Amino acid sequence: MRTLLLGITLLSFGFVVAQAAKSKDTLPPILLNSHFVYVEALDGDQFDPHLIVEDRQAIADVQTAILNWKRYVVTVKRKDAELIFVVRKGRIASAQVGGGVGGGSESGGRPDVFHAGASADLGGPDDLLEVCILNPDGSRTGPV
Repeated sequence: MRTLLLGITLLSFGFVVAQAAKSKDTLPPILLNSHFVYVEALDGDQFDPHLIVEDRQAIADVQTAILNWKRYVVTVKRKDAELIFVVRKGRIASAQVGGGVGGGSESGGRPDVFHAGASADLGGPDDLLEVCILNPDGSRTGPV
């Protein structure tokens, strides 16, 4: 009976040790050791005039969440970041149209420059969040 009890105890102890070994952190060390992050959209940063409003809002939402989490520091300069959080608000299709008129000094101030532009974006309906590593040359690798 003692042998059976000892065997069950050893098997239980071995099972607990095996489960503890499985639950170790499986995150890449860069995520655990980084401090500074930058948030941008898949199509550009928050100050890009061509960025759609939903992506600009997604950047602001992720920045706020990171600030509240207090795990990372959000940088205002991309080059100071160790990690880049890339976001995209889910949408199947969107479009932007714009235009303008400009005047030149040589034409007596009358409008002589007209410009118009349009852009379209197709993508999945799901939101996107990728965490990438910033390379020394400014490009990003990833997602991690």
